[in-house]
Amino acid sequence: MLAPRPPFRRIDYIFNNSLFYVFVDSVILLGVVRDLLVNRRIHKVYLVALPLIIAFHIAIVYVWRADPAWWLSITRAILA
Repeated sequence: MLAPRPPFRRIDYIFNNSLFYVFVDSVILLGVVRDLLVNRRIHKVYLVALPLIIAFHIAIVYVWRADPAWWLSITRAILA
């Protein structure tokens, strides 16, 4: 039996072109838009956490796609 996959992961074009986190972040941005429409302000959590989440997603895609030497040495040290 296959393990369930998130909806964006099921579309191979999105996953193969590193667009997965772009779509995940856009769903989070819908929460920001909702706050602006309903409350007329953005919640403090979005102001602090959203830039951090986007930065981490960029770092994740970089490490995943580029396989930098420093990351490979860290993983070898952890797994050895």
